[in-house]
Amino acid sequence: MKAKKTALITGANQGLGFETARQLAKIGYYVYLGSRDKSSGIEAIQKMNDLGLNNVELIEIDVTDISSIKSARQMLEIKIPQLDVLINNAGIAGEQPQNLSSYDMESLRKVF
Repeated sequence: MKAKKTALITGANQGLGFETARQLAKIGYYVYLGSRDKSSGIEAIQKMNDLGLNNVELIEIDVTDISSIKSARQMLEIKIPQLDVLINNAGIAGEQPQNLSSYDMESLRKVF
């Protein structure tokens, strides 16, 4: 039997990340739904389950925190031999308004 393809999508508890996770789960991927907030991630998993998609699992990950990234990596290494797809969807808007001619480099790095 062929193993299911796996995907990790960061920022998948809402919006485009959630929809991407839904579509991949629908076509048979086992999706690790990345969320920095555990309760929001649990809600998203429940919504997926309500849609009949049970091939999803929460991975807590905050892409701005290296220890969180390492922890998520360690969890995945225990669960699966390889990750087939990584979609880094998580992002932050940064301070508003943003004027690029006067925006400081550290804030710009955080956003990107």
